[in-house]
Amino acid sequence: MTGAGSYVSDLKPVGMLYGKIKRADVAHARIRRIDVSKALAYPGVKAVLTHEDVPRVLHYGSPHPRSASCTKDQFILDNKVRFIGEGVAAVAAISEEIADEALDLIEVDYEELPAVFTPEEAIRPGAPLIHDVGPGGNLVLEPVRVERGDVEKGFAEADFVLEGEFFRRPAGSGLYGAQRLPGRLGRVKQVDLLDLHPDRLHGSWHPGRGVGPARQQGAGTGRPYGRRFRRQAGLLPA
Repeated sequence: MTGAGSYVSDLKPVGMLYGKIKRADVAHARIRRIDVSKALAYPGVKAVLTHEDVPRVLHYGSPHPRSASCTKDQFILDNKVRFIGEGVAAVAAISEEIADEALDLIEVDYEELPAVFTPEEAIRPGAPLIHDVGPGGNLVLEPVRVERGDVEKGFAEADFVLEGEFFRRPAGSGLYGAQRLPGRLGRVKQVDLLDLHPDRLHGSWHPGRGVGPARQQGAGTGRPYGRRFRRQAGLLPA
């Protein structure tokens, strides 16, 4: 162990840009208007993207092969918000700090819609439709029921039975998930979503950091584009 191995955060190609995502602070809404003029005029900002600027290519929201059975109703950026924290705009700038500052200059006018906050609310008859295509209601795939063994017998023979409701937050989605996959699946997904020729998408694989910095030219800048993921981006207050 020499400590000489480089991580993706150490790689800074000449002219590399830094990307940041503007996230929604409402649970369910349509974007009436989004004004990025102040962000675009901010010194050091090279590009700002909204749903009007990205390819209208539908995807499942997850790079996993099993996601092909889910509802295909999401875009990289959309004019509909389905959850608090969904990305509504993207900024590319010459530094991380400038990209952060530019996010605050983006003005979004939301038409808030009725929302649901639990699985029970989501499947209730007449619930607001978060996903308006799919098997029915807010389901994004047909229910899968898995049973193994004799459950009732197991309960009867158990020394202790704990009953309750348990939840876990899903991790990783969209382009974030795709960038973690160095193989063909992640590459095909990014080429498809960004509407790029495969020869224009390049990345490097280094220990501990997955794929990156991806040279994504979808922002129209023609420059290398660095992304560093932090766990707080996926940890939202309950």
